[in-house]
Amino acid sequence: MSPPVSDKRAWTIPAIRWLLAWGAVLVGTSPLQISAEERVLQRAGLRQLEGTSVWLLEDEFRLQSLLGELEPLHRRILRLQADLTAAATENLVLWEATRQQSQALREKLAQAPTGDPQRPQWERQLRRLASQGVEPGKLPGVAPVRALLVQLTDHRLRLALSVLSIRRLHQQLRCDYERLANDPHVTRALRAQGEQHRLGPRRKGYDIPVKRLERHEALVFTDWVPLYQQSDRMRFGGIMHERVPAVFTWDEESQETLLPATLVESAGVPYSEQGELVELSWGNRRRLPARRITLSTLRFGGIVLYDVPALMLPPEGEDLGPRIGPASFSGYAVEREPERLRVRFRPL
Repeated sequence: MSPPVSDKRAWTIPAIRWLLAWGAVLVGTSPLQISAEERVLQRAGLRQLEGTSVWLLEDEFRLQSLLGELEPLHRRILRLQADLTAAATENLVLWEATRQQSQALREKLAQAPTGDPQRPQWERQLRRLASQGVEPGKLPGVAPVRALLVQLTDHRLRLALSVLSIRRLHQQLRCDYERLANDPHVTRALRAQGEQHRLGPRRKGYDIPVKRLERHEALVFTDWVPLYQQSDRMRFGGIMHERVPAVFTWDEESQETLLPATLVESAGVPYSEQGELVELSWGNRRRLPARRITLSTLRFGGIVLYDVPALMLPPEGEDLGPRIGPASFSGYAVEREPERLRVRFRPL
């Protein structure tokens, strides 16, 4: 039997009050307890650093978080590069040794009569040798090596993006703190919090770590990037508009860079719905309309391409992924070095 309506109210109202009370405790401070001065500071984008009387911009918290990621990423990249160099060197030695042995066995098999009792043994040895060393040019497609190259590509892109973001945030913070220091409303609001309360940055030397970015830049802003092979296609990573990472498939015949619509939108690349359309075709069965766009920048390691013509694929072309060819690298020769697990960009 259901309880009377009055009983439901008797239980519901206290329960709601109890939840609201605990909600205020969990949040820390009820909105009703925030002073007008604190609201001024919050609207200015400032937040008090816990345990201190310093008020920081949200971007400084983000800057400190990015700075904390640099060293771990740097170490992982160095370790991956060392492992891959060792793997390539070991494979080359093994390949050279097995190639010579394989050639000797092939000569024996060619000279031996069909019924020679040693033929089965030589054939088994030849198959075993073929399974050991890998042709150096095919090493980026070997599963364990490819997995390491994918990791290295990801870590290098993350470190590069962190460095680029830190540089932008650092410059913006200097301007924003200077602007807020001259804002009378912010000055009064800080004074109302107490004599010890002050505007950020957290410490005067907060920008010192930013000056040490050169060693991280030297690691990832190189004239080469890792190259791996998947489904008979060579792939390597780049950064669009200095903000969005992308892994490109190398297409020797591509005249323009191809980009999925979702990637174009996430990078904030401007385009017009009335812009020129180009019909792309793959064989006789697939045709797609692509829209002409221009990338302001496209970075590969330390190489930056400017005003790169590209074609934005429609939603039904997402499966093609980003593609790029020699025509997009104006002023550079693209030299694929699969035996060294990389692609290099040489100025012409």
